[in-house]
Amino acid sequence: MTSAFARQAEEANGRFAYDLHDDLIDQARALRPLLERHAAENEVSGKVAPEVIDAITKTGAFSLAVPRRWGGLGASSRTMALFCAEIAKGCPSTAWVVSILNSTAWIGSKTSEPMQRLMFGDTIGKVCGPQVGGGTLEERDGRFFVTGKWTYASACYHADWALVPATDANGEINLVLLRMADVQIDHTWIVAGMRGTGSETLVADNIEIGADQFCNKSVLGEITHGGSEPSDYWQSIPVLRAKALGVLVGTVQGLLDVALASKDKPYIYVTGYARRCDSPVYQATIGEMAAKIATAQLLLEETTSLADNAAEAQRQLDIGERAIVGAKAGLVTELLSHCTDRLMDLLGSSGFADTNPAQRYWRDYHMGSRHIIFNRDLAYEVLGQRLLGFEEMIVPLERV
Repeated sequence: MTSAFARQAEEANGRFAYDLHDDLIDQARALRPLLERHAAENEVSGKVAPEVIDAITKTGAFSLAVPRRWGGLGASSRTMALFCAEIAKGCPSTAWVVSILNSTAWIGSKTSEPMQRLMFGDTIGKVCGPQVGGGTLEERDGRFFVTGKWTYASACYHADWALVPATDANGEINLVLLRMADVQIDHTWIVAGMRGTGSETLVADNIEIGADQFCNKSVLGEITHGGSEPSDYWQSIPVLRAKALGVLVGTVQGLLDVALASKDKPYIYVTGYARRCDSPVYQATIGEMAAKIATAQLLLEETTSLADNAAEAQRQLDIGERAIVGAKAGLVTELLSHCTDRLMDLLGSSGFADTNPAQRYWRDYHMGSRHIIFNRDLAYEVLGQRLLGFEEMIVPLERV
């Protein structure tokens, strides 16, 4: 790897790797049988099965968001969102892990060159990034030590590194890179859905780190490294939300597939319909749900393309664009929430049997969609305040 980002945009040519899109989606689609076989196991173990991690690693998907200057794929946010959607059709927890590892890889690509060299230099490592909680970064006799606790560390069981916030003696927040071998994982992820994501708590107890393992968190709001690749122009909330929104779309698509596969089963025992699909209500509901899910995906693709096109034009989305993107994401979750519940209505009480994958899609969707990044009430409020001319909004600009 050459130093000082010498490879810059020559390989990328200022564009995302669109030529890889179709092949990546095909590879994700081909993994579905493997994903489905391990989905229940992932729930019990609280982590993704090694066979699945190995198979996804072979696709290169854990380097989707890594810039090409470090040997990553340099994929667009649209490609990443749709890749995650395909993975979610087989196992939503696995898709969430893919999303998180790429989200944190992108955050890592905004940090200092020495930090990036640790993460991506010799081999492209997997990085988890819990941001809830906090820690302290202390300098003692020219040496640096980190102590802290951070929750919701999704994908921590599969990560080589953890990228966490820690406050220094000047009150500045830093991004600190910790080796997973140095931190303790506390089992706190005891939840109803997304159980296989391993979103545990990380604990650091006076861990010594090098000067090349931290930088000021302000880099996340900057166009770093000379804007050598389009991903350098992405902004945190829109791009992090996009990949995770793909997980939700794919989860509900997976639930629709379960409903379609059960079409020949009895509908309501007191009716004269021999099969569910004989009922006009069932037929119409399936059609309505398919249309709404397709609409949700179109909105996802529209908003990711907006961010990608802006990045390729070497600009960042303005506050008005970010407000409408956030509100459209809220509309996506509104559509998907309705579809999830209506599809479970069609499946009836049998859909909630432990042996029926429908209940896992239902639980995983409702857990994942409650992430703060998808809060549609806040998103609608921000857009409304923007349109009404409010100078100050309820959400800080960097969180829109």
